[in-house]
Amino acid sequence: ANPEAADKYWLTSLMRAAADKDTTLLKMLLEHQVARPLINIDHQNANGSAAIHQAAITDQVKAAQLLFEAKAKLDLEDKLGQTPLAAAAAHGSVNVLKFLVSILGTEAANSQGDTPLLVAASGSKLAALDFLISAGANLNHQNQYGCTALHLASQQDHVTVVKTLLKAKANIEIRNSEDKTALCVAVAVDNRSVE
Repeated sequence: ANPEAADKYWLTSLMRAAADKDTTLLKMLLEHQVARPLINIDHQNANGSAAIHQAAITDQVKAAQLLFEAKAKLDLEDKLGQTPLAAAAAHGSVNVLKFLVSILGTEAANSQGDTPLLVAASGSKLAALDFLISAGANLNHQNQYGCTALHLASQQDHVTVVKTLLKAKANIEIRNSEDKTALCVAVAVDNRSVE
């Protein structure tokens, strides 16, 4: 049987094991990998997701640790441009987020320049946002479009995120590549609750 064969959800056996709270199967697959390398630990499915992404999405920190120890690449991007760190932030997977931040830091960005803080703000993942702020994430980091977390939260009408960022002293004067502040973005998309 092909160990990299995917099911109808495009998940391989390694990906399923990484998403499982019980790490027994994952340990067995990784031990087998050392003895007889049949599994590409960084195999990406049709969505570009790898086992480390699945651990991040499902907040399985033990699985993420095992995959890291087995040399899984932490900079793999899926088809949405999400690294495992960004996937953890996008899904509010705080345990995996803490683990990956301890290795990569808070400013590790994907190819679009989005840091975990920008991803968490955009997705309104408050627990992830709070952790990243407390870990010293740069509140004013700008992605390739010049947007900060405040721009993205304003655009998405995430009022609680906007309030959290403002309380943490995010700069309201920063302009994106369209020369708009976060307030201008909120007005442009008619998010009156952010105004």
